[in-house]
Amino acid sequence: MKFLAKAILWILKRLLSLMMPVAVAFLAFMVGALIMAFELPPHQEIRKMIIAAVSVARWAQLEQVKSDEDHPHIIVSAAGGGKALGRHLPERAYGGVTVAEAFANDRFAMLLLDENGERLHRWDVPETVYAKIDALGWDIDHGFLEIMGGHLYGNGDMLGSIFQQGLFRIDRCSGLKWFRPGLYHHDVQVAEDGTIWALSARYVTDSAKARPHFSIPYYEDMIVNLSPDGEVIEEFSLLDTLFESGREALILTGEESFPSMKFEDPTHANDIEIVSPEFAAHYDFVEPGDLMVSLRTTDTIVLIDRGSKRVKWALSGLFLRQHDPDLHDDGTISVFDNRTDRAQFNMARRTVERPSFGYSRLLRFDPASQHILWKFEGTRDEPFYTSIQGDHQILPNGNVMAVETEAGRIIEIDPKTNEIVWEWFNVVERGERRDLVGRITRAFRYDRDSLTFLGQDCPAAQ
Repeated sequence: MKFLAKAILWILKRLLSLMMPVAVAFLAFMVGALIMAFELPPHQEIRKMIIAAVSVARWAQLEQVKSDEDHPHIIVSAAGGGKALGRHLPERAYGGVTVAEAFANDRFAMLLLDENGERLHRWDVPETVYAKIDALGWDIDHGFLEIMGGHLYGNGDMLGSIFQQGLFRIDRCSGLKWFRPGLYHHDVQVAEDGTIWALSARYVTDSAKARPHFSIPYYEDMIVNLSPDGEVIEEFSLLDTLFESGREALILTGEESFPSMKFEDPTHANDIEIVSPEFAAHYDFVEPGDLMVSLRTTDTIVLIDRGSKRVKWALSGLFLRQHDPDLHDDGTISVFDNRTDRAQFNMARRTVERPSFGYSRLLRFDPASQHILWKFEGTRDEPFYTSIQGDHQILPNGNVMAVETEAGRIIEIDPKTNEIVWEWFNVVERGERRDLVGRITRAFRYDRDSLTFLGQDCPAAQ
């Protein structure tokens, strides 16, 4: 009996010694969870460490890519069968030339395509820009830096942003004209006077500078007006605009009875538009030159007075994690309604099965009545879905061009029948492989006659 008692005691001691690290880890986890749940000190510091760790993990995951199968910007065995040009009905498609901001074999570039999907021109971010980014201390593979937003000038100059790295303007031969570093992202627009409107951000990490009931750290989106040469004319905080307009309810969520904001990205502005005189003529609450901004986090679009920086009008609930709302001369608004059902930083992929909230949609609606005038929505037979990004353009003949970002596809739709009349896949060339397609962030259609640089060669040194 003594021997049995000693054996049992020894086993219990061994089990205790083995379980102690697990018990300590579990206790630490529970203490941390309670601190975060009840916002006890030092919950802000713990939250900052968690967000920093997640950010590092995201980049680490990208840096560990070993093959096309796990590359974040490449879709394997995608639709298209290795052919760039898919469906094409020349008698019904608009024509013109298309700029696609796309992952092109090893990094993002801006590709100019003709009606048959053939490349007429290519712009690349100059190595001098990547060197400036590297000098900022970001150790990021250049192939993972997305180009988002853009504007093509008639002489071949290209304006664009490298996500959260900076704005650039290059000439038709990809020569650098200027680069402005900063947390610029998503979109740029050029006004009639040549000035530039862009989205940027600042990262708030100091609780003394944070808004009441906001958990730090968080991104505070900024709206920036720049000269044609890239010099800042003015900038203002989007959060300031919302709060000073009495629109706190668009931002504050929190607990059932206690408004607060715990998201790292409380607005996630992803598009900025300039109100035209034609659109403004339809409504007495907006003026030419006012700004429309899309807030992805809150499923909202807002119209902002250009002078007072106050919100004049807002709309929520018609779309889910939308992108690219556009204002039209007839007073309507169109939008890319993602219907997002998964997190950010997704691998590029083609979605065939119906997502939780349905396929992505393109909507055109009356902003006064909110009545939907036209809709294009993906189906099982005609999948159309991207959980992030996405872009569209109403063409002069009424057709609608749309970017299915995660599927690496651009389509042109005849809205009278909702048939696809033009289709292009961003085929990635990797040796003998013919089943690879790359992500596309944005696309813009232009008339050939508006581009004076077409047909001009670049010097060999370029």
